[in-house]
Amino acid sequence: MQIFYGTGNESKLRNMRALLEGMDVQLLSPAELGIALPAVEESGATPLENAELKARAYYKATGLPSFALDSGLYLEGVPDAEQPGPYVRRVHGKELTDEEFIAYYAGLAHAHGGKLRAQFVNGLCVVQNDGTCKTAFGPAVSTDWFWIVDRPCEVRLKGFPMDSIAIDPGTGRYWVENDLKDESSAKGSSLAVGIRRFFAELLQNC
Repeated sequence: MQIFYGTGNESKLRNMRALLEGMDVQLLSPAELGIALPAVEESGATPLENAELKARAYYKATGLPSFALDSGLYLEGVPDAEQPGPYVRRVHGKELTDEEFIAYYAGLAHAHGGKLRAQFVNGLCVVQNDGTCKTAFGPAVSTDWFWIVDRPCEVRLKGFPMDSIAIDPGTGRYWVENDLKDESSAKGSSLAVGIRRFFAELLQNC
């Protein structure tokens, strides 16, 4: 099944393809179709609402089944005013570069004792050929809990700045180190299992 994946982030595309390896899903990127992504105002209050806004826009632009994933970042023990929620890269109205992202969240971890317990809660949406949506949201398609630390790894993965300051509690390794070893499980088994189940159900109902 061919599905348009609306991202210009090569790391996200590579990661999702690794998660879906062996399944009857061919993710098509904007570059492979020779199109520019339409601008989408992410005005939703949740990651799921933003994922649906984007998937519908991509379906309208391509005429293909279209997939979007949007994430919200939630930090344990942090006041509501400092919670990123769905605005992970947008801080005080500014879109952060990878290095600005690393500096900001490492600084936030430092302000809270050197590390923060965190989780990405994801919203997934596929707009299908008939225009209907298949969606998923919450723990079933989210990362495991992890640590954000104030000492970044020296290794960088373009487009995935969190990987240089996120540590897997089970292994004690930075996500970026796990990415280089096994990208399909780098952000925790919960995410890999949840996304594969989501697409398996999609294929079953096609």
